[in-house]
Amino acid sequence: MAVIAQLGALLFGATLLLMGNGLQTTVLPLRGGLEGFSALSPGIMGSSYFIGFVAGCLSIAGLVGKVGHIRVFTAMAAIASVIPLLHMLTLQEWAWWLLRIGTGYCMASLLLVIESWLNERTDNSARGTVFSVYASLSFLAIILGQIVLATQDAVGFAPFVVASILLSLAAVPVALNNAVVPAPIAKVRLEPLHLMRLSPSGTRGMFRRWHRKRCILVASAGGR
Repeated sequence: MAVIAQLGALLFGATLLLMGNGLQTTVLPLRGGLEGFSALSPGIMGSSYFIGFVAGCLSIAGLVGKVGHIRVFTAMAAIASVIPLLHMLTLQEWAWWLLRIGTGYCMASLLLVIESWLNERTDNSARGTVFSVYASLSFLAIILGQIVLATQDAVGFAPFVVASILLSLAAVPVALNNAVVPAPIAKVRLEPLHLMRLSPSGTRGMFRRWHRKRCILVASAGGR
């Protein structure tokens, strides 16, 4: 438990971050339906989020190497907290799709900082414990973020403001954390062929899962 206490600030920041993201992920398709968006729009918003997420995974390591983990985290948290408010300034579907790309990019960047920090500050003897606590808190935070919506009026501004507040507060424990900052992240290249040779069954499973989730999103959007 000592290592959990040492990393408590990072874990608390991650919890707030995922609460805000969970709330935002739930309220957007609901509010889009109330505003008369097309039946396909929730699926496109979901896909747009992951387009941004993949882009963040592929590019943010270079920025972390230049300015450091804390600066990247605070900058991306600031941008992520602005995006829910921007959703309320326009009711154009295409604008919401673009904003979801921005959210995905920010979330990938923020989670990369948190997880690389946790990984470097944890030795092998405690790594399983730390990441099991992190995973448990992540799922709990996403659930709590969705539950928050039940206390708010989906027609008004409140859910977007609450999501923005949670995302902003996530930067506080990380920025004020006195733990040793991890070393710059090494830049790597994505090599799909090497990945397939290294773990063919794992790669096939990943694409099957992606295809299944895509089919579920399209089917649920078409059934609305």
